[in-house]
Order: sequence, then structure tokens, then C-alpha cells
Amino acid sequence: MGIDGGFEGTSEGKKRIAEERARLNYLSGYNCAQSVLEALGYAEGIEVEPLVRMVTGLGGGLARSGEACGALVAGVLWLSMSGGTVLPQEPRGKAYEMAGKLLEPFRRRHGHLDCLSINGLDYSREEHRRRCSGICAWTAGRVVSILHEGQGPAGWGQAGGGEGVGGGAGGPLPEPDA
Repeated sequence: MGIDGGFEGTSEGKKRIAEERARLNYLSGYNCAQSVLEALGYAEGIEVEPLVRMVTGLGGGLARSGEACGALVAGVLWLSMSGGTVLPQEPRGKAYEMAGKLLEPFRRRHGHLDCLSINGLDYSREEHRRRCSGICAWTAGRVVSILHEGQGPAGWGQAGGGEGVGGGAGGPLPEPDA
């Protein structure tokens, strides 16, 4: 039995894997955006090395500027792989809806969407590491929950018949303790 608690392949198992992996990633030295993106890829079995490299500059609220939380931005990017569009005439509503299901619970839980307000910019504090590792875990878990809303335990579905990583629709889920 691994860190998924025996739920491997289920949405709950993937959520637990993503949460724990994101927390451990952050504590091992990845920045917040890298931690979340790598954990989501790991939970789904998708190679994400180029994506992890691509989000390096998002850490610390966009290059340590204290702006938008990097974990949050990485979560929105992952959701956009499912609900996003390719052609300019395609409707973007699904992507915006999915992002909103991450943004609003994130704001309720953490009080803000920006790194500076949530955590300050003293990256050397143990409190910062503890708080950010928890934010990474919560964000990764929430993304998995959004992708699995309205689905059985069988894994990533395709909301609206779209192509991509996952999808789903439904009401808000309870927020995990993190």
C-alpha cells in the first residue's frame, strides 16, 4: 500500500497522491508552481519535465515578486489542459468555470490570491515553508477534485466531450485539511 492509502486509480487515490507529492516536492526544494505541476503529472502518470521547467519563474508569486500565487497559477494551467481551447473561435467558458472552481475556494481558504498577502516574502522562515507546502498540497488536491467532479471512481473523465487531461462538472467539494 503506497501513499495513496490503497485507493490507487480512484479519484480519491489520485487526490491523496497529488497532495502528498506536492507537499514533499515543496519541502525538497521545488518552488510552489513546480511542486503542484509535478505532483499532478505524477498522480496521473504524465511526463511533465518540460512543464515543470516552464513554470520555474512562477515561484514566489511570479519571480518572487509577491504577485499571483505560483501554486494557484500552476493549478489553473493544469485545469486549462482539460478545459482550454486551441482555436480562437472556441468558447472559453469551460476553462473559466474550471478555474473559478479553484480560485474562489482558494481565496476563501487562504484569504487572498497573491503570495505577498498570503505569506510575505521572507522565504527563509520555517513558517513560510510550512504554509507554502500546505498550500501546494491543498491546490493539487483541489485540482484533482475539480477534474473528477460528477464522476465515479474510475479516473479522469472528459467533461463536455473535450480532449485533455480531465474534466467534470458539479458542485463545490469539501476542502481538505491542509
